[in-house]
Amino acid sequence: MSQIVNQNFVNNTLINGVNAAVTVTPQMNGTTFICTKNAGLLTVTLPDPTIAGLRFRFVMAQAAVVAQIITLQTPTANTMAGLWISNAGAVTATANACATHNANFTATSEWGDIWDLTSDGTLWRGYGTTSVAAGCSFS
Repeated sequence: MSQIVNQNFVNNTLINGVNAAVTVTPQMNGTTFICTKNAGLLTVTLPDPTIAGLRFRFVMAQAAVVAQIITLQTPTANTMAGLWISNAGAVTATANACATHNANFTATSEWGDIWDLTSDGTLWRGYGTTSVAAGCSFS
């Protein structure tokens, strides 16, 4: 679904919390994904990070009523780097940019938690914000 907001096109795609894999394609560049939870694990596979300039936003649209983890996974191991910031101002960076594969909404993630993912042509750069102490994580 496309809608006009502030005279700019915004692509919005709803990812309902289903127990199945979801694949994001380069043609979806610029899309904001609205995520909801369901029982189980949901894995979203991103395109190859060698396509520079790809940008996706994932927004949690549900309170932590269901303990589900949503994993934003790169197709190639060790190609995710970045940081996430909690409501208390704590900043958590990837321990080693070459040893991270996933950005996650944890089981405690809340409404409005966000992951912004951008490809620089080598790595996915993940920047997360969460309203709870550990609503986002890297793995």
